[in-house]
Amino acid sequence: MEQNNQMTPPDSHGRIRKLIIDNRERVKELECINQTAKILKSGLPVKDMLQQICYLIPSSLLHGEQAVTRIKYGDMEVFTAGFTETAWRMAQYFKTVDGQQGFVEVCYLQEFPFQNEGPFLDEERSMLDSISVMIAGHLDSIEVEQLISTVQRENEKIEALQAFEDNKKHIDSRHLLQRFLENQNATINTLHDLMPFKVHNILIVATLYDTFSIEKEGKFAEHMGELYQYNVISLPRITGVTTIEEALKQLREKHFDMVVIVGSSDKEMPFRMSNVIRKDYGYLPIFLLLNHTTDLAYYKERIKQELTIDKIFIWNDPEVLYVMVKYLEDKVNVSNDTQVGLIKVILLVEDSEIYYSKYLPILYACVREQTRKLVEEVHADNIVKTLQMRLRPKILLASCYEEAMEIAEKYSDNLMCLITDVEFPKENIQTSEAGFLLVQELRAKLPGLPIVIQSAERNVAHKAYELKSTFIMKNSETLLPEIRSFINHQMGFGSFVYRDGSGKKIISVRSLQEFEKQIDTIPDDSLVYHARHNHFSLWLMARGEIRIAKMIYAINVPDFESVDAYRAYMKFVLNRYRNESNAGKVIEFDESALLNEQYIISLGSGNLGGKGRGLAFANTLIYSLHFSDIIPNISICTPRTAVIGTDE
Repeated sequence: MEQNNQMTPPDSHGRIRKLIIDNRERVKELECINQTAKILKSGLPVKDMLQQICYLIPSSLLHGEQAVTRIKYGDMEVFTAGFTETAWRMAQYFKTVDGQQGFVEVCYLQEFPFQNEGPFLDEERSMLDSISVMIAGHLDSIEVEQLISTVQRENEKIEALQAFEDNKKHIDSRHLLQRFLENQNATINTLHDLMPFKVHNILIVATLYDTFSIEKEGKFAEHMGELYQYNVISLPRITGVTTIEEALKQLREKHFDMVVIVGSSDKEMPFRMSNVIRKDYGYLPIFLLLNHTTDLAYYKERIKQELTIDKIFIWNDPEVLYVMVKYLEDKVNVSNDTQVGLIKVILLVEDSEIYYSKYLPILYACVREQTRKLVEEVHADNIVKTLQMRLRPKILLASCYEEAMEIAEKYSDNLMCLITDVEFPKENIQTSEAGFLLVQELRAKLPGLPIVIQSAERNVAHKAYELKSTFIMKNSETLLPEIRSFINHQMGFGSFVYRDGSGKKIISVRSLQEFEKQIDTIPDDSLVYHARHNHFSLWLMARGEIRIAKMIYAINVPDFESVDAYRAYMKFVLNRYRNESNAGKVIEFDESALLNEQYIISLGSGNLGGKGRGLAFANTLIYSLHFSDIIPNISICTPRTAVIGTDE
């Protein structure tokens, strides 16, 4: 009898089982909300961000295997593969501060037993409500950030004009000290604010043979190391796995920034793997890397249906993984970097995986080489030089007409050049002259934009020339030198090319001194032309003259009574702030710096010692404080100085 009293009632097992199931569902819902928060913090473009959230939601539902999702915001719409609006639907609407409306919607593809709201649970409704609120809040924050950016730009304009006016007035020593402290920190702070997103951990899924093929007996890792020689701290860590179980184990134990799945003889493996990863880690970018193009058409068609793989790359260059990393970093960082650092943008429009996998390594190699040359010309310590590698242009890839126009319009002030194919999708239809239509549209808005039209068909060259564009054959054996020549000369990456109001070349200058000298003599229409297109500020920023670039970017010709007044402002900024952040600094031996008394030359390694440190401090004060602002006509300078370090 006592035993019967201690036995579990017959229905207790059912209740326990239901409790376990309910708890499992709550965990899925909370995990979906947590992953949504991660996606919203990732810095991805809005459309990509919404797409990643779309991938997350189905797996959090009771019958997730039969669920599809759609998110709509304004004119933007994303959805999971096979989306169809059905009678078994749940949606939550939201509205942002700028009045745009949107909704998050889930549908079941077949009928399921009634729960609380049709086949959906109350907790699933709460989850959808929470996700909608989070999305709306994030979109509002983007709108507020843009508003703040506009206000900051206006404040920068006021401060720049005030500095110009203050130059005509007596300034007391307290203002000079404040200016000194601001100038010392301005450049380094801006450099630190660039590239906030970095790829630190990469998960590679491949068979042992493919891993061996990619590594090429260890040379792959060495090659990655060489490419990161200017920023060793950010060298990504690569983790390799061969099975789904190993991949999930690694994802549970460590945070990854991207996943690379290497195609193999098992053509279904990338889709099994990506579906499993998307289910629990929908925020992760997933790339497919193919060793050959035999099955490329099959993979492209499957990706259109599955929507679980973000991009295909072809292994035709040893830099391919570096390119995949930089492609992702540029895509995430471009919005921040163009605002904070006025960084330039190169737009590549190409829908062929074979060709963009070939072009991107060439473009990154050219940009890396040119940025390195500019950095080496700067007289600064090694830490600043390393950080200045972040000033390189961003390279953005578009695969259709609409995506290209969206990028071009959003970053029109920063657009450095356009490199486009002729045939690619427009309105979801492969269009034979989409490239020409794109060039015509951008030529009307940005007449001075350098443009390359590239094609495998030589007979389109005449059309390219009619559109005042450079033509390059895709299959040319001299592709690399032709691209390098275009970047070096046509775009004036290294030199600044002064042009008249019609865009005709006047003169090319290499150094900042030559640039400043020409400000006095160039025609008014040239000054207005370059100011209107922000050419001055973009070129100066690329050379590391951050303070000057920002002061010039904040002001334009209409802010002054005349072009001559704007010219005077340009001369004031260049004369006052040129190399100000490096004035008085101790730099490593450089023959070109010997004749400039503003620098102290270090002739060896080790500490400066007390006397050397004191001289360096005095030198920095003298060449940073502008004592002539306190006592007119006074001129204080120091003799050319060199310091031998304690190690010598």
